[in-house]
Amino acid sequence: MDTIDTLIESYRDDMVAALQELVRIPSVRGEPQPGAPFGPGPAACLHKALEMAEDFGLKTTNVDNYAGHAELGQGEQTMGVLVHLDVVPVGENWTMPPFEAIVKDGRIWGRGACDNKAACVETFFALKALLAVGTQWKKKVRIIFGCDEESRWEDMKYYKSRVKMPDFGYVPDGSFPLTNAEKGILHFELRIPASGDDNRITALHGGERPNVVLARLTMEMEGLLDPWPEQKYISLHSDGLRTVLVSEGTAAHASSPEQGRNAGTRLCAFLRQKGWQGNLVSAVCGLFSDLDGRGVGIQCADEVSGSLTVNLGALHKEGDGFTAIVDIRYPVTTDYGWLYETLEKKAAEYGGTIRIMDHKPPLYLSADHPVVSTLLRVYEQVTGLRGEAESTGGGTYARAMDNAVAYGPGFRDPQVDHHAHNADEFVGIDEMVRACKVYAHTILALQDVSTPASGADTVH
Repeated sequence: MDTIDTLIESYRDDMVAALQELVRIPSVRGEPQPGAPFGPGPAACLHKALEMAEDFGLKTTNVDNYAGHAELGQGEQTMGVLVHLDVVPVGENWTMPPFEAIVKDGRIWGRGACDNKAACVETFFALKALLAVGTQWKKKVRIIFGCDEESRWEDMKYYKSRVKMPDFGYVPDGSFPLTNAEKGILHFELRIPASGDDNRITALHGGERPNVVLARLTMEMEGLLDPWPEQKYISLHSDGLRTVLVSEGTAAHASSPEQGRNAGTRLCAFLRQKGWQGNLVSAVCGLFSDLDGRGVGIQCADEVSGSLTVNLGALHKEGDGFTAIVDIRYPVTTDYGWLYETLEKKAAEYGGTIRIMDHKPPLYLSADHPVVSTLLRVYEQVTGLRGEAESTGGGTYARAMDNAVAYGPGFRDPQVDHHAHNADEFVGIDEMVRACKVYAHTILALQDVSTPASGADTVH
């Protein structure tokens, strides 16, 4: 154990240099091009990662630039480590250059430094250390490089249609100790017709994505809205012929909608207080004001993963009706058939229909699953900290592989925010080295793990 840790400490500078190479490639999803299904950035980053893997002595495969993998070892079973190389758009308010990978204050700064390119580098050097100590491989080890995790997971759909997935493994795209329960994620579109006062609305626009709390909604309507009491979060502008209302809320991730303030439900609640009669106000207030799904008739919870949540992510006027885009995170024991049927019936009450945009079934591996118990044991041995399995309303690539959970690379610290998906993203160098040690010992320990038949202990 000490030998492996000493080797990894000696790799510190090389790890920094490797991560800088990957961060300097702006792998944001772009327009498809020949040979680059997600745009040139993700394809270039995939090529660089595969090139690095070959330098480490791994055998590589590029699956048509949708994804790729690198392998070593031998044996009947394959252990997988699934990372992603794509990153979210840069956004605003950066004080550090997002794609220069500057080293400052013991950190590497840049988009993707934390989410998820550091995990790729940590896995490379964990394998380098294991090779250096002469590990006798009992299983194959495969690193899979995804290129569309931040968008639509089209990379994994394509990859899985052409390559057999590993038998078990982990996804280094969360926090230690590990996450063994991920709620189901359902994104759907609700279409309802206009009625009553709704016919005065000429335009309605707010939000684009279901997985973000709707933070700003603009509504244009014919005539005046009078009288007008002063509102802190809703502004009004009128020229006598038409009125524009702007509702301000607070964005948050849909997995924790209670941390935000929804501009859509805020505006509709105000209109209802003003005596507004219409399908839009009735549906939004009736269905989405309760974040636990009570209004939709789907309130539920379980001990493993907690309560269902509902988030209104977008509202738009389309033709003579309205479209709402909604995110639901449901407990791992919830029956999807019941959920869908209830949504259809509730939509029909408003004369509406639903269209499923995306559905990711829940994931759950029990605490005594051999992968879970092994990862927790190694985490405790390496860090000296107690390891317990946790649940999340978020979603990781662990859903793409049987017998897998999210496992690191972050270490929980309430005083450290890595700014993943926000300005000035970074990863700490000490943290990266520490995670690399955990992964090296984990890969070694997993060589002795036997897993159930594929999918036997995984909720789908």
